[in-house]
Amino acid sequence: MDTPRKPTPIWRQSWVWITGLTLAAATFLWSVMQPPPPPPPPAAEIEAAVAATFDLPLSEKPSIAVTAFAASGDGAASEHLAAAIAREVVAELQRDGRLFVMHFDSSRRFDAGAPAREIASALGVRFVLQGEVVSQASGVAFAPRLVDAVADTVQWDRVIRFDAAAAPDLPATVAAEVRAALGLEPEPAADAAAAPPVVPEAWNLYLTGRALAAERTPEANRRAAEAFAAALAIAPGFAAARIELGFTRYYVQQGFEGDLTGPAIDGLQDDVWAALALAPGNARGHELMSRLKLLDFTFFRVGRGERTNREQAMDYLEQAVALAPEDPDLMAYRARLHAFARSRTYYAEEYAEEAMRRHPRHDWTYVLPLVQSLQLQMVYDRAAEIVEALIAEHPGILRLHREAALAYGLQRDIEKGTAHMATLLEIDPRYGVGWETEDSIYDNPGNFQRDIEALRRVGLP
Repeated sequence: MDTPRKPTPIWRQSWVWITGLTLAAATFLWSVMQPPPPPPPPAAEIEAAVAATFDLPLSEKPSIAVTAFAASGDGAASEHLAAAIAREVVAELQRDGRLFVMHFDSSRRFDAGAPAREIASALGVRFVLQGEVVSQASGVAFAPRLVDAVADTVQWDRVIRFDAAAAPDLPATVAAEVRAALGLEPEPAADAAAAPPVVPEAWNLYLTGRALAAERTPEANRRAAEAFAAALAIAPGFAAARIELGFTRYYVQQGFEGDLTGPAIDGLQDDVWAALALAPGNARGHELMSRLKLLDFTFFRVGRGERTNREQAMDYLEQAVALAPEDPDLMAYRARLHAFARSRTYYAEEYAEEAMRRHPRHDWTYVLPLVQSLQLQMVYDRAAEIVEALIAEHPGILRLHREAALAYGLQRDIEKGTAHMATLLEIDPRYGVGWETEDSIYDNPGNFQRDIEALRRVGLP
């Protein structure tokens, strides 16, 4: 009896081999005949495509925004310290004209944990400096990180541990390392900051005053003045605190309360001169001297061999700009001073626009030079339109009603001009001092130029 043959395993059957070889050959031929995949785009093209999606265009300079740092530890004290460190780091970075630095009041509105690309897109910057401040019993740890929002990489990060004695040096240290991470060589003009105080308690009071002064309200201004005065009681040679105390007195004149004229201005100038002798590299000191020169009602008086107050104001301003070329507040003030010079209205508009680029969430003071420039160009209707829009947002700002009164007065619109003058005098009755009547600026168009000069003497230039 024949034994049945076992079936051949399927893997030994010829048709299986033939089919497999055929498929392999076809696959090989197909792969050979396909064109090679395109190379990935260069990093520069990717970054350009990402930057093109930003809400605001990037500057040609390395552009950076510093957010309010996250705080953990001792509650409100840690939050205050974190915000103060961030503000001082911004001030240090603004000393370098090779950077495009966003105003802290624009960048601090973002949550500390917000995505860097979201912040960068909204503000039109490439780099975002974020971080965390951790208060511990043994001291404070600060963990900053610099994010390249276009490349989506961390450019630089580290952990810095410091105690109260080392705190004054921290902002300058962080700013120097950020510049190094951006490939910028150390620049003496950028790194030479005013000498910090040696007493940590005075430094903490100074930071408190700076944070309060930034709120720009009468109560906060009063408390800021108290903090600066307390810092000076501890460290009388603390030049920066003396200068900031002078700013609180200056802001009183801007419509908060009180008065600052004549001898008071002279006394404050003496204080600032003394502070600048101790800290000649303090840009805020030169700015305040410029503002005081502009505020002095002896503006047009020229002594023998002396420069006018306007010329001195411009000199001090240029020194401040040389020390902090990226400070948007200085740019806005520069625009105002050039608008007031009448022959430089073009520069006023240019500086105002540059300031607003670095501070997208600017306040009304940034727009005011544009209004003044339009008035000097006799575009009164547009000036009135802009200032009315500002008044709609800030109805209680004395200065805006004054500019509206001028704009309408220059158009001979008696009704609207008188209405704004009445509102102005309700806010501060002292604006009527020296006038024949409260509405004398409108009762005789033939004397209008005389009344404008009276308004300048009584109010703000």
